[in-house]
Amino acid sequence: MTDFHTIRLLGPWQAEFFPSPTSGNEADTPDQQRVKLPLLSDDWIEQSFAGEIRLHRSFNWPHEIDPDQTFLIAIDSNIAWQQSLNSHSFDATTPNLAAFIQPTNRLTLQASIEPDVAAPIISEVRLLVR
Repeated sequence: MTDFHTIRLLGPWQAEFFPSPTSGNEADTPDQQRVKLPLLSDDWIEQSFAGEIRLHRSFNWPHEIDPDQTFLIAIDSNIAWQQSLNSHSFDATTPNLAAFIQPTNRLTLQASIEPDVAAPIISEVRLLVR
């Protein structure tokens, strides 16, 4: 993928934690914190946490959107994340996100976390453009 221009989406990200009802920690509103990638240690999440994590990040695309361009999102992580861009779900097999790109964008990553399992690690999230 050397012919792609890489834009690293380091931060800030908004992290929201939704404890599972079985954890006994269910709250009316999620716990929130701001995080910056890379998240390489477990200090950003409690080891006993069980439930859903959502990470949100906004970014702009200041150029005219060319329908011939290819846009991809690459995530370097130890877990699989459900992904959406501007409320459109996609995954690693989606060939091009150009139809979802707007001048102002919101990328959301979501995952279910089991208790006492290795903390989610995210080395990098990249927007790849060709």
